[in-house]
Amino acid sequence: MSNIIKSTLFDNILNRLIKIITKISSLSLIILVLVVISEIFFRFLFNFPIIYTTELTQLFFPWLIFLGSILVTYKNGHMKIDFLNERLPIKIKFFNTIFIKSVMLFFSILVSISSFKFTQRFTGQIMPVLKISRFWFYSSMVFSFTVISIILIYQIITKVFKNEKN
Repeated sequence: MSNIIKSTLFDNILNRLIKIITKISSLSLIILVLVVISEIFFRFLFNFPIIYTTELTQLFFPWLIFLGSILVTYKNGHMKIDFLNERLPIKIKFFNTIFIKSVMLFFSILVSISSFKFTQRFTGQIMPVLKISRFWFYSSMVFSFTVISIILIYQIITKVFKNEKN
């Protein structure tokens, strides 16, 4: 199997994953907005607060944020200052990009491992109203930073091999 086929296969898998994450993020945002609006509506118009809205918000918000961070990493949309990078020679710009992605990868792996250990502590803790494990709340970090690490590894490898051909 050639590298082109392997690369295309991984591209397809990654693109499908990103499409799924985009749809889940959109759905999470819609649910979050509807939950908050319904809470406001019932609390102020009927003086009847809905008890599960706080926990639902606590559950959906981190997932929304961390899924969004996957999309930002995939699209290279994170905040950065291009002022210096634009003035660098092409070869140094290449090494600068690899260095930055490597630092991001290091911290993504570190956060993945730390959040996994952190999440394990809360598997037995149950949310009082929704009656689900707090594991689902904290697992958003584990999932997102693991996927971010995979994306960064892929971006580094792609950048190195693309530069090798040129």
